[in-house]
Amino acid sequence: MREALGVNENTEIIFSNHHKAHILSSFKYIDWEKDILLVSCDGGGDGAYYSAYNFDGKELVEIYGGENTLTTKPQNPGASIGLAYSYATELCGFKRNSHEGKITGLAAFGKPKVYKEIVQLFKITDDGKVESDLEGRVGLEDKLSMIFKGLSKEDIAASIQRATEEVMLKWVGKLLNITKAKYLAMSGGVFSNVKLNYELSRIDNIDEMFIFPAMGDEGLPVGACVDYLISKSDVLSIDRRRLKSIYYGFPYQASELVSLAKRKKFNIQNDNPALIAAKLLAKHKVGAIFNGRMEMGPRALGARTILANPSKRNINDSINKRLQRTEFMPFAPFVTDYNAEKVFHISKNNLYACRFMTTVAQVKDEWKDKISAVVHIDGTARPQIVYREDNPLYYDLLCEFEKATGLPVLVNTSFNAHEEPIINTPEEALQALIDGRVDFLVCTEGVIHKGLPL
Repeated sequence: MREALGVNENTEIIFSNHHKAHILSSFKYIDWEKDILLVSCDGGGDGAYYSAYNFDGKELVEIYGGENTLTTKPQNPGASIGLAYSYATELCGFKRNSHEGKITGLAAFGKPKVYKEIVQLFKITDDGKVESDLEGRVGLEDKLSMIFKGLSKEDIAASIQRATEEVMLKWVGKLLNITKAKYLAMSGGVFSNVKLNYELSRIDNIDEMFIFPAMGDEGLPVGACVDYLISKSDVLSIDRRRLKSIYYGFPYQASELVSLAKRKKFNIQNDNPALIAAKLLAKHKVGAIFNGRMEMGPRALGARTILANPSKRNINDSINKRLQRTEFMPFAPFVTDYNAEKVFHISKNNLYACRFMTTVAQVKDEWKDKISAVVHIDGTARPQIVYREDNPLYYDLLCEFEKATGLPVLVNTSFNAHEEPIINTPEEALQALIDGRVDFLVCTEGVIHKGLPL
């Protein structure tokens, strides 16, 4: 193995179970002392689709989905709500394991006509397992094909979304009852479903929840490193603390972007970039922020983010056309910490999760028409709450925009075209400007454009 990996013979290699790595990624970034339920759920890994652990302040105790899934007791794929959701994605004409977020958005446009039939396929046992009488993945997909036959893609989406919420609420509810936990930590690809996370946040006996921001397999290396550290000592040795920043990409500097822009003869305004960018956004220009290290995980959170004025709903269609996207959800908003509860229904349960845009919140009635570009048909939005110490440029830009327009939020969508990776390097950012994906770029050293009236 060492030879295949290209490392020397003295290199230490350890194995970390897929789902335990998911669990430990969220465990590292919570500071709750005890009474914690940690769950993971995804489309499969190391013979499992679900896992659950309880931390009582002294031990991390496996409830379900441990090492035995690799050997004697692999879980039944026919009982996987993650696989069910991905198959529904494919039936709706989208790419499974890629476009599930489109289904979450599309669901609000349909009716959950067959969700009860789907829920009946999954059984929650008294000891907190998820089981099914269906035989494997083929059995699950055959049954879903029959259930969904003749339905529109909107109704398929609504049905699988509602069914996923019902199954997960029953499963997590059973585990909470078993463990008497007060706190809920989640990881795994199923928890990229922000509407599901919102429903889980509303469970009565939950004091707070957290979803690891890199909830998919991109977050596994974090959990594997935590597993290694535990193996060298014990679970109590881990320095657990709340996650504040997820800017862990390559450390590109604003000076690199500006220098390259100068060589390519772009216009550069370097006096108060936040103010200049805010004025352009107030005029309904579309910009992008390029700020230091790229975000970890699937969400754009102010390092590689497209920015726009939220006051006109048709900005969604305009930007999607420029980016060659087909989306059913509106763009997400970002809001400062002092304005969050003025605009959205934020509770202690979902405040931490909103820092990383991993759940939705209801938009308060008085703001729905004013920021229509970020409000979904069901009255929700997927906010990111921003703190100045995490990203001063992003924060200050929004404050200047509020001064100019009276609107306390801006559109946030990922800085990439359809099916392309998120912009990473200065060269990629400038190419997006050349291609007309955005009207300007903003970084800490200036605003870059091709000749906008300022």
